[in-house]
Amino acid sequence: MNTSLQTMRNYKLLPFKFLRLNDKELVVNEVGDYLFLPKGTVQKIVSGEVQRDSDLYKDLTAKFVICEEYSPLLQNILATRLHTKKAFLDDFTTLHIFVLTVRCNERCIYCQASSTDMPTRSKDMKVSDLDAAINLMLQSPSQCLTMEFQGGESSLAPDLVRHAIEKVEELNKGKGKEIKYVLCTNLYSIISVPLKLGRV
Repeated sequence: MNTSLQTMRNYKLLPFKFLRLNDKELVVNEVGDYLFLPKGTVQKIVSGEVQRDSDLYKDLTAKFVICEEYSPLLQNILATRLHTKKAFLDDFTTLHIFVLTVRCNERCIYCQASSTDMPTRSKDMKVSDLDAAINLMLQSPSQCLTMEFQGGESSLAPDLVRHAIEKVEELNKGKGKEIKYVLCTNLYSIISVPLKLGRV
């Protein structure tokens, strides 16, 4: 690096990559944090032109693109953040989403799910498919699993919700995994069959 540039700066650069996208520049640090900045900002950063009292300086510092001084503490912070982001690799898949039905009682225009009218029961998941998916979920090496019911409107298939939870509880007796259940619902309909299971 040019020493004249180094002496001009009142900050130090941390490793980052950037990409020019039309009139913007995407800046990404070593742990995956990113900023979209106006075109020409990277040149200002490298040239030492970012003022200490500017919002840009604060953003770059917060995203670990620049720092005031190199230090072991800073290295430890970055290493911890990288470890946290990649921690899911140790336990494989922990979140398992089950789309029990594509029926819905609202059909909101902003919803990303493909939904159909409520009476179309043929759009519900088959019990055999649900059982197969549960068996696959329980093969995950993770000791903590989240079973999330989605739709459509998942509460329109209470029999499938109940079957799924009871099946998981039964199969999990020999495995001892911690299972969390999440029901994604608009609360518009009421589940007709009470789910009387301790951890639901």
